[in-house]
Amino acid sequence: MNNGVTNERGLGGLFSTTSYVTLGDPYAKKGQLLSRYKKKQFLTEPGKKGRTKDTMFGRAFPFLADGDKYNDKNSYLKTQPRETRKKGFLSSDAFKADEFSNTLRTNQYRWQLGREAAFSKMHLAANKKRDEARASTAPAGASRDSVQKAQELGKIVKTLETPNFLFDIGKGNYVTPFDQKLSRENW
Repeated sequence: MNNGVTNERGLGGLFSTTSYVTLGDPYAKKGQLLSRYKKKQFLTEPGKKGRTKDTMFGRAFPFLADGDKYNDKNSYLKTQPRETRKKGFLSSDAFKADEFSNTLRTNQYRWQLGREAAFSKMHLAANKKRDEARASTAPAGASRDSVQKAQELGKIVKTLETPNFLFDIGKGNYVTPFDQKLSRENW
């Protein structure tokens, strides 16, 4: 590496000997910047500092909750008064298991499920009344169950038989040959 040189340059693996900074050395002068590096480089539309109506925070778009009082959803002083809190290790902090879990979306989902259940119950009752009305006006011998169900595809075409378990797909009898006319994938 040092090519047999035993001075500072060879032992340090440098190309030239290093120079040292001492007191009184002159400062290096900065070069002149080109004019193209000064000022703004590229501007599509000058900014209006939020003073026009097309800006988001101008007067044309006031905040939705501007002037409303702060509403703390988790008022622990109301739900857990200081007198009723247990003191463990001289701490009387409120129980805040819900601090990092937002139950709002869960409650909305529960409400939606309840509404769907109510709708299905309402439609079930309406369908039952309609079926009773049809049964009373239908001729004798005609029943609603007289419609026959279609056969399963696996019974019609043996190669399209569905396996009982997912881990059987692609093994044994459940490997279907390639058919470019089929519009969906098979096992």
